[in-house]
Amino acid sequence: DEVQYYKEWAKKYKILIYYGDVDAVVPYNGGEAWTTSLGFPVVESWRPWTVDGDQMMAGYVQIFKAGDMNFTYATVRGAGHLVPQYKPEQALKLFDTFLKDKEWPKYGGSFGPH
Repeated sequence: DEVQYYKEWAKKYKILIYYGDVDAVVPYNGGEAWTTSLGFPVVESWRPWTVDGDQMMAGYVQIFKAGDMNFTYATVRGAGHLVPQYKPEQALKLFDTFLKDKEWPKYGGSFGPH
């Protein structure tokens, strides 16, 4: 069981856990449950993130506080098991945002009929 190691690593290193949301091999909801079960406080609640900072929704993100570091869980919309292969533009934005400590671009579109 590697949970104890992740709890320690997350306090020392920036960690990104990401999933394609249509991955039939490793479903994203299992990853969501696992990251939540670590018990870190939520810094930013589950919300959509985008490629363009407006309407090109790329997935969902949730950020946890682990000591002095952030532990990030993200999904990539429409991606299978190999996220960069299925959604290269979204994967690039995901890695660029995480590695450069940028704010995850917010979704400005509508969530359905009004």
